[in-house]
Amino acid sequence: MVNKRKKRWPLILLIASLALCISFALCFAGLTMQQAERLPTPAPPPALADAVVPTPTQAPTDVPTSPPSIPTDTPPPTSPAPSLTSVPTNPPPPTATPVPGDALATVARQQLGNKLMAAEQSEGVAGIDYDQGAQWNEYSAVESAVYNLIMLAPNVFSLEDVEMLKLSAYGDFTDTLGNSKKAIAVQFTISRALAEKINWKGINMHRIGQALKTDEASRTYVHPALQKAWIEFSSE
Repeated sequence: MVNKRKKRWPLILLIASLALCISFALCFAGLTMQQAERLPTPAPPPALADAVVPTPTQAPTDVPTSPPSIPTDTPPPTSPAPSLTSVPTNPPPPTATPVPGDALATVARQQLGNKLMAAEQSEGVAGIDYDQGAQWNEYSAVESAVYNLIMLAPNVFSLEDVEMLKLSAYGDFTDTLGNSKKAIAVQFTISRALAEKINWKGINMHRIGQALKTDEASRTYVHPALQKAWIEFSSE
């Protein structure tokens, strides 16, 4: 009898546990349903048939394309547009009158380049001054001066109003006191009358001093320090 009761206790406990679980589940389900009932019910979406679709309105055709002009009390006076012939044009620049000194400087610069010191023309006399620069010796100073005369004279006398050419070659000299200064090394003065007689392409450069002696208006100046070299050069 006692054994039968001991065997019934586990069964009774199992049934009690199941009943307790079922009661908890029912309580949870009830609470969930109560909360669901408290939530607001969403409104159903409107039917497609009830939806109002706006229809585009056609723009009126009589709308002016430009804003109407506002009348003014006193309209501004209108002036006729100027014709092409009345448009003022810029006057052409005046033609530059050639200056004798400019043409002389151009001729001198073509031969002497940066060595040119001055080129002026006044009363028919064309004066050209240039720096010989460094020379090997006194002889080369004399020789280069004669060479520049032969190359420049024909071009200078091709200019109008040139009746006399004075070509001065400057060099650096040291005096007896040891002071160095720039002075004329060789200077040629030649008239147009003599220049037109000389064949500048065929003349012997060593005879240029003798040629200048044939004209009273022409002359040669040589610095005292170069006299010996000039005599040597002219005698060859």
